[in-house]
Amino acid sequence: MKKERIDYLDMAKGIGIIMVVAGHSTFLQEDILTWISSFHMPLFFVLAGILLQIKGEENKKISVIIKNKLRSIMVPYVGFSLIYLLIDAAYLILKQDNITVVDLQRSGIEAITLYGMSVLWFLPALFFSETGFLLLRKKTNTKWTIFITVILAVITSFIVPLFKEYYPMFLSMPVLWVGYFLTSLLRGMVGIIFLSAGYFCTRLLYDKAVGTHIYIGRKSVNLKEIGLGILFLLLSIAGGMVNKRVDLHTLVINQPFLYYIAALSGAAWVILFCRNVPSLKMIRYFGKNSLIIMATHLDCQIMIAAIHFSYFVNQYITRAKQYVFYLTLAVAVLVLEVIAIYIINRFFPFLLGKKYTRNLYVKYRKKN
Repeated sequence: MKKERIDYLDMAKGIGIIMVVAGHSTFLQEDILTWISSFHMPLFFVLAGILLQIKGEENKKISVIIKNKLRSIMVPYVGFSLIYLLIDAAYLILKQDNITVVDLQRSGIEAITLYGMSVLWFLPALFFSETGFLLLRKKTNTKWTIFITVILAVITSFIVPLFKEYYPMFLSMPVLWVGYFLTSLLRGMVGIIFLSAGYFCTRLLYDKAVGTHIYIGRKSVNLKEIGLGILFLLLSIAGGMVNKRVDLHTLVINQPFLYYIAALSGAAWVILFCRNVPSLKMIRYFGKNSLIIMATHLDCQIMIAAIHFSYFVNQYITRAKQYVFYLTLAVAVLVLEVIAIYIINRFFPFLLGKKYTRNLYVKYRKKN
């Protein structure tokens, strides 16, 4: 039986991954980048929490939970880490992009310690947050889970700044290895807070008219949700701008209270808007394949190739050069990502923790 997907969640993922890619383009204005960074990564943790609730994953055995998370999260982490290392090794051999042996060694350490090379930091953080939350959920009732999560939010608010300021990261190699691993754990701890918010707020997303969360798309607009979404949007802008630039990757959260307010309100407005706007197939497509886009857009040189192509086109433009450049860049990235999505889903599904489909195997057998 084909699994039903929840359109507005795919839409929210799509918007989130577009923001991630846009943020890495380096062409956004600083204020816009500051606002986007305040919630675009927490959004994915909130969505993960919603899906955990809907799927009832806490009802599974602990061994099954860990096995599933290793397959769906850590297998892609290992696969793409190896690809990144091969790319860096190729650059080193070809003496391109100023890659040195030290850079390659550091990349290897980042991969092994689960600190994560570049954008891959998100996967171990998601693994720790999902498994940690599900284990907590299995061992405690709802009230205790919420209480422990609140305490965890308070603790991380003190630990993260202290760790950033006082941990001697580069004192020695063993200290570096431990520091990288602790960084990944701290990201996971912060992720649990966002994930639990999504998990426990899922009941608020229950659609009485349909009788379930799982539906193709709402046919009518809920004005209360739109109004609430606008309030959350304004709150996320205010909180994000006051708290300045943040980055969960490097554990820069500035003022913890403002960080959590901006992040949760940012995730809330995206989800509420996606529930009440027309379902856009392309955005859903990007949302369903957000893992591939996350892993390929930067270190697999898709962004760089799109930028070079845009500069090449731009030299022949005489008017509105800046706008044409941005449009060309956006189109080039989208086209290249669609190609990457097709190739990975079609020929390398094991990178996503999936098995080859029978149809692909049959076609392969017929050709050979």
